[in-house]
Amino acid sequence: MADASGFQVLTSEVRSAAGVFARQAAELDASGSAMPRSGPETGDAVLNETLSTVLELLGFLEQALGARAEDHSGKLGKAAGTYDQSEQQIVARLAALRP
Repeated sequence: MADASGFQVLTSEVRSAAGVFARQAAELDASGSAMPRSGPETGDAVLNETLSTVLELLGFLEQALGARAEDHSGKLGKAAGTYDQSEQQIVARLAALRP
């Protein structure tokens, strides 16, 4: 369906984008579990603590990014379903108008 600006939504593209976000979320989830939780022993307690804090924050950010990707995947999947349902309703109404 095209709107007044000529923009056309292709359900297959929306569904494909949902799949991309789902795969990214899964990859981020898998890689997050492999991230070390503490830095290497440097011999400097302050540097060790700083490295551990940075790694902890990176792990948190990676989890947050994965959660957002999963959220976007769900929204795009729902949108694709709505487009499919709308198309089916339009086809049924057009069929009902034909003699």
